[in-house]
Amino acid sequence: MSSFSWLLISDLHLKSTHTTWSQNVVLRDMVRDIERKKEHFPRIDFIIVSGDLAHGGKPDQYRLVGHFLDDLLEILGLTRIDVFMVPGNHDIDRDICELTFHGTRAEFHNAENVEKYLSRDHERDTLLKRLSAFHEFERRYSDGMARTTTADGLAYISHRMVGNLPIGIVGLNSALACGNDQDKDNVVLGDRPIIDICEIIRESDVRLVIGVMHHPPCWLRDFDQRTFNQRFLPVCDVLHRGHLHEREVQLLYTGSDKPCLAIAAGAGYVWRQFRNSYSIVSLDSSKAECSATYFEYDSYSGGFEPRIAEKQPVSFRGQLPGGTPELSVAIAAIGGSAMQFAPYLASLISDRVTEVPIPLGNRIVFASIKMLEES
Repeated sequence: MSSFSWLLISDLHLKSTHTTWSQNVVLRDMVRDIERKKEHFPRIDFIIVSGDLAHGGKPDQYRLVGHFLDDLLEILGLTRIDVFMVPGNHDIDRDICELTFHGTRAEFHNAENVEKYLSRDHERDTLLKRLSAFHEFERRYSDGMARTTTADGLAYISHRMVGNLPIGIVGLNSALACGNDQDKDNVVLGDRPIIDICEIIRESDVRLVIGVMHHPPCWLRDFDQRTFNQRFLPVCDVLHRGHLHEREVQLLYTGSDKPCLAIAAGAGYVWRQFRNSYSIVSLDSSKAECSATYFEYDSYSGGFEPRIAEKQPVSFRGQLPGGTPELSVAIAAIGGSAMQFAPYLASLISDRVTEVPIPLGNRIVFASIKMLEES
C-alpha cells in the first residue's frame, strides 16, 4: 500500500447544556458528510483526536464523546483501537484539586521543579485527578490497544502496520499545567516524558512517527519548548495539534537536517456558525508526500466543503519505507510480471544483490552493474 489516510479531528467540546441541540446538528452533519465522501478518499485507516474531546472534563460528557466516535467508526469500518486521543485543557475538570493547579502553576517555573514533582508518584497522581474522567474514558474506550507508555504514563507510542509501512503514533499530554486564561506560555510536557518517549521511539522499528498533542509548541514554557524542539521534533515526522481552532500546515525546522511537518486541526465544534471543520490527512509513501485537506462547515446547507488542500514532503526513517520483505510485497502488489520478480527487484533496489540478468539468445547471464558501465 503506497497511499493511506487518517481522519484528524479536534476540539469537539461535547457537553450537555442548552447548546446540545446546536452541537448535535454540527457533529451529526459531520458524520453524514464523512459517510458521503469516504468513497473518494484513500482508505481511512485510523482516527486521531487531538484534545478537547469534552467541554469540562465531566464523566457524562465522555458518554457523548463515545457515542460520536462510535458513529464515525461504524461508517468507516474501524474499531475502537483505531482511535488515538490526547487530552486538552477542556478535558480538565476544574472543580477538582483547584488548589493543586495553582500550586502547580507557581512551582512549574523551571525544568528542575517540573522533574521533581512529576517524578513523585503521589504528586503526579494528585495532579492527574483533574484529568481522571478523560483517562477513565480513554482506558475503557481504547481497551485492547497495544501501546508502550513511559514509566510516568505521560506519553505513549502505539505501533501499527499500514500496508507495508510500520508507523508509530505518539501521544503527549500538554494539559498537565492548564487551568485558566493564562495557559499560554505556561503549558508543560516535562523533560522526563519527552526524553523517555524519544528513547522508546529510537528503539522502535518504525519508518514514520506521527506525534499528537493538544497545544501548539509555542505555548510551552521556554525551558520545555527547548527540550521539545531539540529532542522530540528531530524524531517526529508529522505533528498534529489542536487548541487554536484554526487549521494550519507548516514545516517546523530544528537542529536536525530534516523538518517536521506540523498539521493543526481546526475545531470540530465551537458554535454552529463557526468555521467548524474536520481534516483528511493522506500519505503517499511512493512519493514521500503528505497532504491535508480541510472540510469546513456551512451552517445553512449542513455540508462540509473542501477549503484548503496542501501538500508537503515528508521524511521516512531509514533509506526506504520498509525493509526488503516489505518492499517485495509492495512490488508484487503492482501485479503482472512484477509479481514473479518481486523478491529479486526488492533485493536489487535494497543493494542486497548487485547483478542484473541479461538475455543472450536462449540463455540468461548475470552481470554486475559496474561491469556493464565499463563495457
